[in-house]
Amino acid sequence: AWNRWYKHAIDAGAKQLIGAERYIKQDKPIYLDAKHTQRFPLPIPNGNDVGIHRIIVARGIRRACTDFYIGGHGSLIVNTTFIGSQHLLKIDKDGNSIKQDRNPIFTAGFIADRDHYCHVFDDFTLDCIMDELDTVSDFIDYLEQKERMVNAGKDIIASGEEEILGRYLSIIEKDQHCIVTEQEMHSYQCFEFSGFWDRYVHNPDRLTKVKENEDSYIWDNLLESAFRNMMAGTLRDMSHPDYQTQAIMFQRFAEPCRVERRELARSFLGAYASAIQTIDQNSTTPITFVRRIQLFARRDTLITILWLHCPKDQPIEDYLAFRRRCLEAKILSLLPASRDSTYHIGIAKFLDTERDNSEDFVYSIIPEI
Repeated sequence: AWNRWYKHAIDAGAKQLIGAERYIKQDKPIYLDAKHTQRFPLPIPNGNDVGIHRIIVARGIRRACTDFYIGGHGSLIVNTTFIGSQHLLKIDKDGNSIKQDRNPIFTAGFIADRDHYCHVFDDFTLDCIMDELDTVSDFIDYLEQKERMVNAGKDIIASGEEEILGRYLSIIEKDQHCIVTEQEMHSYQCFEFSGFWDRYVHNPDRLTKVKENEDSYIWDNLLESAFRNMMAGTLRDMSHPDYQTQAIMFQRFAEPCRVERRELARSFLGAYASAIQTIDQNSTTPITFVRRIQLFARRDTLITILWLHCPKDQPIEDYLAFRRRCLEAKILSLLPASRDSTYHIGIAKFLDTERDNSEDFVYSIIPEI
Protein backbone atom coordinates (compact mmCIF):
# COMPACT_ATOMS: atom_id res chain seq x y z
CA ALA A 1 0.00 0.00 0.00
CA TRP A 2 2.89 2.37 0.76
CA ASN A 3 4.44 1.81 -2.68
CA ARG A 4 1.13 2.49 -4.44
CA TRP A 5 0.43 5.63 -2.41
CA TYR A 6 3.98 6.96 -2.76
CA LYS A 7 4.00 6.52 -6.55
CA HIS A 8 0.61 8.19 -6.93
CA ALA A 9 0.82 11.00 -4.37
CA ILE A 10 4.53 11.90 -4.26
CA ASP A 11 6.55 10.47 -7.14
CA ALA A 12 3.99 11.49 -9.77
CA GLY A 13 3.84 14.96 -8.20
CA ALA A 14 7.61 15.37 -8.48
CA LYS A 15 7.51 14.46 -12.18
CA GLN A 16 4.76 17.02 -12.77
CA LEU A 17 6.73 19.71 -10.96
CA ILE A 18 9.92 19.10 -12.90
CA GLY A 19 7.98 19.13 -16.17
CA ALA A 20 6.23 22.36 -15.22
CA GLU A 21 9.55 23.97 -14.25
CA ARG A 22 11.05 23.02 -17.61
CA TYR A 23 8.01 24.47 -19.39
CA ILE A 24 8.18 27.78 -17.47
CA LYS A 25 11.89 28.23 -18.15
CA GLN A 26 11.24 27.82 -21.87
CA ASP A 27 9.11 31.01 -21.70
CA LYS A 28 6.04 29.24 -23.02
CA PRO A 29 2.59 30.72 -22.33
CA ILE A 30 0.74 29.53 -19.23
CA TYR A 31 -3.02 29.10 -19.12
CA LEU A 32 -5.56 28.71 -16.35
CA ASP A 33 -7.79 26.28 -18.24
CA ALA A 34 -7.30 23.09 -20.25
CA LYS A 35 -8.63 24.67 -23.46
CA HIS A 36 -5.93 27.37 -23.38
CA THR A 37 -8.37 30.29 -23.47
CA GLN A 38 -7.44 32.07 -20.19
CA ARG A 39 -3.84 33.25 -19.96
CA PHE A 40 -2.15 33.37 -16.57
CA PRO A 41 -2.53 37.09 -15.76
CA LEU A 42 0.72 37.82 -13.92
CA PRO A 43 4.11 38.39 -15.58
CA ILE A 44 6.76 35.71 -14.96
CA PRO A 45 10.47 36.58 -15.30
CA ASN A 46 12.22 35.09 -18.27
CA GLY A 47 14.10 31.80 -18.17
CA ASN A 48 16.55 31.35 -15.31
CA ASP A 49 15.65 34.73 -13.76
CA VAL A 50 12.58 33.20 -12.15
CA GLY A 51 12.88 31.65 -8.68
CA ILE A 52 11.08 28.31 -8.46
CA HIS A 53 10.27 26.32 -5.32
CA ARG A 54 8.96 22.79 -5.86
CA ILE A 55 6.25 21.81 -3.38
CA ILE A 56 4.26 18.58 -3.30
CA VAL A 57 1.10 18.55 -1.19
CA ALA A 58 0.37 14.91 -0.29
CA ARG A 59 -2.76 14.53 1.79
CA GLY A 60 -4.44 11.40 3.09
CA ILE A 61 -1.51 9.92 5.01
CA ARG A 62 -2.02 11.10 8.59
CA ARG A 63 -4.26 8.30 9.87
CA ALA A 64 -2.10 5.54 8.38
CA CYS A 65 1.04 7.17 9.77
CA THR A 66 -0.28 7.53 13.33
CA ASP A 67 -1.57 3.93 13.24
CA PHE A 68 1.80 2.63 12.05
CA TYR A 69 3.80 4.52 14.69
CA ILE A 70 1.06 4.24 17.37
CA GLY A 71 0.90 8.00 17.91
CA GLY A 72 2.88 11.03 16.85
CA HIS A 73 1.72 13.90 14.69
CA GLY A 74 1.06 11.73 11.65
CA SER A 75 3.57 13.53 9.43
CA LEU A 76 6.03 12.08 6.95
CA ILE A 77 9.63 11.58 8.05
CA VAL A 78 12.11 13.86 6.28
CA ASN A 79 15.31 12.02 5.37
CA THR A 80 17.40 13.39 2.53
CA THR A 81 19.63 10.32 2.49
CA PHE A 82 16.79 8.61 0.59
CA ILE A 83 16.90 9.29 -3.16
CA GLY A 84 14.44 8.23 -5.87
CA SER A 85 13.50 4.52 -5.79
CA GLN A 86 15.03 4.12 -2.32
CA HIS A 87 11.66 5.36 -1.02
CA LEU A 88 10.00 2.12 -2.16
CA LEU A 89 9.68 -1.16 -0.31
CA LYS A 90 11.26 -4.12 -2.05
CA ILE A 91 8.61 -6.71 -2.89
CA ASP A 92 9.14 -10.38 -3.75
CA LYS A 93 7.25 -12.31 -6.44
CA ASP A 94 4.55 -13.28 -3.93
CA GLY A 95 3.86 -9.64 -3.01
CA ASN A 96 5.60 -9.74 0.34
CA SER A 97 8.04 -7.04 1.44
CA ILE A 98 11.70 -7.96 1.55
CA LYS A 99 13.68 -6.91 4.62
CA GLN A 100 15.79 -3.81 3.93
CA ASP A 101 18.56 -2.11 5.87
CA ARG A 102 16.47 1.06 6.04
CA ASN A 103 12.68 1.22 6.22
CA PRO A 104 11.39 3.70 3.63
CA ILE A 105 7.76 3.72 4.80
CA PHE A 106 6.40 7.24 5.52
CA THR A 107 9.69 8.83 4.45
CA ALA A 108 10.39 11.65 1.99
CA GLY A 109 13.86 12.75 0.91
CA PHE A 110 15.04 13.57 -2.62
CA ILE A 111 11.99 12.37 -4.52
CA ALA A 112 13.48 12.71 -8.02
CA ASP A 113 17.20 13.43 -7.75
CA ARG A 114 19.60 15.72 -5.92
CA ASP A 115 19.26 18.43 -8.57
CA HIS A 116 15.50 18.83 -8.08
CA TYR A 117 14.65 18.96 -4.39
CA CYS A 118 10.91 18.90 -3.69
CA HIS A 119 9.37 19.94 -0.37
CA VAL A 120 6.68 17.45 0.66
CA PHE A 121 3.92 18.79 2.89
CA ASP A 122 1.28 16.43 4.26
CA ASP A 123 -2.01 16.83 6.17
CA PHE A 124 -0.40 17.97 9.41
CA THR A 125 2.65 19.88 8.21
CA LEU A 126 0.84 21.90 5.52
CA ASP A 127 -1.48 23.36 8.17
CA CYS A 128 1.47 24.04 10.51
CA ILE A 129 3.36 25.92 7.81
CA MET A 130 0.37 27.90 6.54
CA ASP A 131 -0.56 28.93 10.10
CA GLU A 132 2.93 29.96 11.16
CA LEU A 133 4.28 31.38 7.88
CA ASP A 134 1.24 33.25 6.60
CA THR A 135 2.97 35.95 4.55
CA VAL A 136 4.73 35.36 1.26
CA SER A 137 8.02 36.70 2.67
CA ASP A 138 8.00 34.44 5.74
CA PHE A 139 6.98 31.40 3.69
CA ILE A 140 9.62 31.82 0.99
CA ASP A 141 12.35 32.58 3.53
CA TYR A 142 11.67 29.21 5.18
CA LEU A 143 11.79 27.38 1.84
CA GLU A 144 15.06 29.10 0.91
CA GLN A 145 16.65 28.27 4.27
CA LYS A 146 15.87 24.61 3.80
CA GLU A 147 16.96 24.58 0.15
CA ARG A 148 20.21 26.27 1.14
CA MET A 149 20.99 23.28 3.34
CA VAL A 150 20.18 20.59 0.78
CA ASN A 151 21.94 22.48 -2.00
CA ALA A 152 25.04 22.60 0.19
CA GLY A 153 24.93 18.80 0.39
CA LYS A 154 23.83 18.68 4.04
CA ASP A 155 21.77 15.71 5.20
CA ILE A 156 18.48 16.49 6.94
CA ILE A 157 16.75 13.89 9.10
CA ALA A 158 13.59 14.89 10.94
CA SER A 159 10.68 13.01 12.46
CA GLY A 160 8.46 15.41 10.50
CA GLU A 161 8.56 18.67 8.56
CA GLU A 162 7.05 20.34 11.61
CA GLU A 163 10.26 19.61 13.57
CA ILE A 164 12.31 21.58 11.05
CA LEU A 165 9.74 24.37 11.20
CA GLY A 166 9.82 24.37 15.00
CA ARG A 167 13.60 24.72 14.96
CA TYR A 168 13.37 27.52 12.36
CA LEU A 169 10.86 29.48 14.44
CA SER A 170 12.94 29.06 17.61
CA ILE A 171 16.35 30.25 16.35
CA ILE A 172 17.24 33.81 15.32
CA GLU A 173 20.57 34.87 13.85
CA LYS A 174 21.26 38.32 12.43
CA ASP A 175 17.67 39.41 13.15
CA GLN A 176 16.07 36.63 11.14
CA HIS A 177 14.91 33.08 11.73
CA CYS A 178 17.15 30.24 10.62
CA ILE A 179 17.09 26.45 10.66
CA VAL A 180 20.78 26.23 11.51
CA THR A 181 23.31 28.93 12.33
CA GLU A 182 26.23 29.81 10.08
CA GLN A 183 28.64 28.13 12.49
CA GLU A 184 26.54 24.94 12.48
CA MET A 185 26.42 24.96 8.68
CA HIS A 186 30.22 25.01 8.55
CA SER A 187 30.68 22.49 11.36
CA TYR A 188 28.29 19.63 10.61
CA GLN A 189 27.28 17.44 7.67
CA CYS A 190 24.11 15.88 9.07
CA PHE A 191 21.33 17.61 11.01
CA GLU A 192 18.67 15.78 13.00
CA PHE A 193 15.48 17.46 14.20
CA SER A 194 13.13 15.99 16.79
CA GLY A 195 11.04 17.49 19.59
CA PHE A 196 11.36 21.08 18.35
CA TRP A 197 7.71 21.45 17.31
CA ASP A 198 6.18 20.56 20.69
CA ARG A 199 8.69 22.76 22.52
CA TYR A 200 7.86 25.66 20.21
CA VAL A 201 4.08 25.21 20.44
CA HIS A 202 4.11 25.12 24.26
CA ASN A 203 6.62 27.93 24.68
CA PRO A 204 4.98 30.97 26.36
CA ASP A 205 6.81 33.18 23.86
CA ARG A 206 4.66 31.73 21.08
CA LEU A 207 1.48 32.83 22.86
CA THR A 208 2.99 36.30 23.16
CA LYS A 209 3.80 36.28 19.46
CA VAL A 210 0.26 35.26 18.54
CA LYS A 211 -1.10 38.11 20.68
CA GLU A 212 1.35 40.58 19.15
CA ASN A 213 0.28 39.54 15.66
CA GLU A 214 -3.42 40.26 16.17
CA ASP A 215 -3.32 43.87 14.97
CA SER A 216 -1.12 42.97 12.00
CA TYR A 217 -4.04 41.33 10.17
CA ILE A 218 -5.50 44.76 9.54
CA TRP A 219 -2.84 45.08 6.84
CA ASP A 220 -3.86 41.70 5.43
CA ASN A 221 -7.51 42.76 5.36
CA LEU A 222 -6.66 45.94 3.45
CA LEU A 223 -4.73 43.93 0.88
CA GLU A 224 -7.33 41.21 0.58
CA SER A 225 -10.16 43.68 0.06
CA ALA A 226 -8.27 45.62 -2.61
CA PHE A 227 -6.99 42.52 -4.39
CA ARG A 228 -10.46 40.94 -4.40
CA ASN A 229 -11.80 44.08 -6.08
CA MET A 230 -8.94 44.01 -8.56
CA MET A 231 -9.70 40.39 -9.47
CA ALA A 232 -13.41 41.20 -9.81
CA GLY A 233 -12.76 44.33 -11.89
CA THR A 234 -14.53 46.57 -9.37
CA LEU A 235 -11.68 48.98 -8.56
CA ARG A 236 -12.61 52.57 -9.43
CA ASP A 237 -10.70 55.52 -10.91
CA MET A 238 -7.51 53.66 -11.76
CA SER A 239 -4.68 55.59 -13.38
CA HIS A 240 -3.28 52.31 -14.77
CA PRO A 241 -6.21 49.93 -15.23
CA ASP A 242 -4.27 47.06 -16.78
CA TYR A 243 -4.03 43.97 -14.61
CA GLN A 244 -0.26 43.60 -14.71
CA THR A 245 0.44 47.12 -13.45
CA GLN A 246 -2.08 46.72 -10.63
CA ALA A 247 -0.47 43.39 -9.71
CA ILE A 248 2.97 45.01 -9.44
CA MET A 249 1.56 47.52 -6.95
CA PHE A 250 -0.11 44.92 -4.76
CA GLN A 251 2.94 42.66 -4.82
CA ARG A 252 4.87 45.50 -3.21
CA PHE A 253 2.06 45.96 -0.68
CA ALA A 254 2.20 42.24 0.14
CA GLU A 255 5.98 41.98 0.66
CA PRO A 256 6.22 42.94 4.36
CA CYS A 257 6.65 39.94 6.66
CA ARG A 258 4.40 39.34 9.67
CA VAL A 259 6.61 41.28 12.09
CA GLU A 260 6.71 44.27 9.77
CA ARG A 261 2.96 44.11 9.27
CA ARG A 262 2.60 44.54 13.01
CA GLU A 263 4.35 47.90 12.79
CA LEU A 264 2.39 48.92 9.69
CA ALA A 265 -0.92 48.07 11.36
CA ARG A 266 0.05 49.87 14.56
CA SER A 267 1.02 52.95 12.56
CA PHE A 268 -2.26 52.73 10.69
CA LEU A 269 -4.28 52.46 13.90
CA GLY A 270 -2.12 55.03 15.67
CA ALA A 271 -2.63 57.51 12.86
CA TYR A 272 -6.38 56.97 13.12
CA ALA A 273 -6.35 57.54 16.90
CA SER A 274 -4.27 60.71 16.53
CA ALA A 275 -6.50 61.98 13.74
CA ILE A 276 -9.63 61.46 15.85
CA GLN A 277 -8.04 63.45 18.69
CA THR A 278 -6.69 66.33 16.59
CA ILE A 279 -9.35 66.78 13.90
CA ASP A 280 -12.55 68.69 14.67
CA GLN A 281 -15.29 66.29 13.60
CA ASN A 282 -17.76 69.18 13.42
CA SER A 283 -15.68 71.15 10.96
CA THR A 284 -17.42 72.17 7.74
CA THR A 285 -14.22 71.85 5.70
CA PRO A 286 -12.21 68.74 4.86
CA ILE A 287 -9.14 68.19 7.04
CA THR A 288 -6.35 65.66 6.55
CA PHE A 289 -4.03 63.86 8.96
CA VAL A 290 -0.84 62.32 7.56
CA ARG A 291 1.67 59.86 8.98
CA ARG A 292 4.75 58.47 7.21
CA ILE A 293 6.76 55.37 8.05
CA GLN A 294 9.75 53.71 6.46
CA LEU A 295 9.93 49.93 6.29
CA PHE A 296 12.84 48.67 8.39
CA ALA A 297 13.29 45.51 6.33
CA ARG A 298 13.08 47.46 3.06
CA ARG A 299 14.62 50.84 3.61
CA ASP A 300 13.83 51.77 0.01
CA THR A 301 10.08 51.81 0.73
CA LEU A 302 8.16 54.67 2.34
CA ILE A 303 4.54 54.37 3.48
CA THR A 304 2.19 57.37 3.66
CA ILE A 305 -1.07 57.01 5.59
CA LEU A 306 -3.73 59.69 5.17
CA TRP A 307 -6.95 60.01 7.15
CA LEU A 308 -9.44 62.53 5.79
CA HIS A 309 -12.34 64.24 7.54
CA CYS A 310 -15.41 64.76 5.35
CA PRO A 311 -18.03 67.27 6.62
CA LYS A 312 -21.16 65.48 7.78
CA ASP A 313 -23.48 67.69 5.74
CA GLN A 314 -21.72 66.83 2.47
CA PRO A 315 -22.23 63.69 0.34
CA ILE A 316 -19.16 61.56 0.81
CA GLU A 317 -19.20 60.67 -2.89
CA ASP A 318 -18.23 64.28 -3.66
CA TYR A 319 -15.04 63.82 -1.65
CA LEU A 320 -13.83 60.54 -3.15
CA ALA A 321 -12.01 62.29 -6.01
CA PHE A 322 -10.78 64.95 -3.57
CA ARG A 323 -9.34 62.25 -1.30
CA ARG A 324 -7.46 60.70 -4.19
CA ARG A 325 -6.00 64.06 -5.24
CA CYS A 326 -4.93 64.75 -1.64
CA LEU A 327 -3.09 61.44 -1.45
CA GLU A 328 -1.38 61.99 -4.79
CA ALA A 329 -0.30 65.48 -3.67
CA LYS A 330 1.15 64.13 -0.40
CA ILE A 331 3.17 61.52 -2.30
CA LEU A 332 4.43 64.03 -4.86
CA SER A 333 5.42 66.49 -2.13
CA LEU A 334 7.83 63.89 -0.75
CA LEU A 335 9.77 63.28 -3.94
CA PRO A 336 12.41 66.04 -3.67
CA ALA A 337 13.27 65.20 -0.05
CA SER A 338 13.12 61.40 -0.13
CA ARG A 339 15.61 60.21 -2.71
CA ASP A 340 16.63 57.38 -0.38
CA SER A 341 13.20 55.81 -0.90
CA THR A 342 12.62 54.35 -4.35
CA TYR A 343 9.13 53.05 -3.67
CA HIS A 344 6.29 55.10 -2.21
CA ILE A 345 3.04 53.53 -1.06
CA GLY A 346 0.06 55.61 -0.06
CA ILE A 347 -3.21 54.67 1.66
CA ALA A 348 -6.09 57.08 2.27
CA LYS A 349 -9.37 56.55 4.12
CA PHE A 350 -12.18 58.62 5.57
CA LEU A 351 -12.31 58.90 9.36
CA ASP A 352 -16.01 58.13 9.31
CA THR A 353 -15.64 54.52 8.21
CA GLU A 354 -19.33 53.83 8.84
CA ARG A 355 -20.24 56.24 6.04
CA ASP A 356 -17.54 54.96 3.69
CA ASN A 357 -15.06 52.18 4.37
CA SER A 358 -13.27 52.29 1.02
CA GLU A 359 -9.66 53.30 0.55
CA ASP A 360 -7.39 54.79 -2.09
CA PHE A 361 -4.03 53.26 -2.93
CA VAL A 362 -1.14 55.05 -4.60
CA TYR A 363 2.10 53.44 -5.72
CA SER A 364 5.03 55.50 -6.98
CA ILE A 365 8.44 54.41 -8.23
CA ILE A 366 11.21 56.99 -8.39
CA PRO A 367 13.54 56.09 -11.27
CA GLU A 368 17.27 56.11 -10.66
CA ILE A 369 19.08 59.09 -12.15
